[in-house]
Amino acid sequence: MKYNLKNYNVRIITFLIAILMILGNTPEAFGATNAKLKFSVEDVINKTSQYMIKESRSYENPWIILGLARSEVDVDNEYYEKYYTNLKETLEDKSG
Repeated sequence: MKYNLKNYNVRIITFLIAILMILGNTPEAFGATNAKLKFSVEDVINKTSQYMIKESRSYENPWIILGLARSEVDVDNEYYEKYYTNLKETLEDKSG
């Protein structure tokens, strides 16, 4: 089958235009409006942080610890100490 470069270019341009149209209309496509949100980003961060803190054994997950530390949410120092102790024990058990 012989490929025509002009047809190939037209297909690529058509594909890119379609993608741009889809991405450009994403809020409308999913029903978003300009209405005020019922929550703020800070509220969501605080609620999510509290959930992660209450989650059992979440102190063993370094990604949760990192997220909490960077979120500027007030976290009891004991929580970080528990992570540090757990990490220290794991490293000692595995000699490394």
